[in-house]
Amino acid sequence: QINIFNASKKYNIASELANILVKHWFNVPLKWSIWNTKGKEFLKTTLYYNWIDGDDETLQNIRQMLGISELQKTETPLYSTDINTKIEIILGDDYETLSGSLIY
Repeated sequence: QINIFNASKKYNIASELANILVKHWFNVPLKWSIWNTKGKEFLKTTLYYNWIDGDDETLQNIRQMLGISELQKTETPLYSTDINTKIEIILGDDYETLSGSLIY
């Protein structure tokens, strides 16, 4: 399961990314997977993962698709309330340039 958090000042980008990932067959349960970091801003878009290996195919596909360089392993989800969340995508201020490279 993947959750997406907007940590930038840009509006609605987490929802847009969720829709793109769902179209590419990623497991993003849209109703409960899109949030913000409640005021904490990130300069760089970051992938947090737990309970999976850093070489996990899904993780690496998302990383490559979005051109994300920041990848950090955690013991538990940092922002998600659902403990089954394996990947958290934190959209930072740099996300606008990343989204331009996505194939719709």
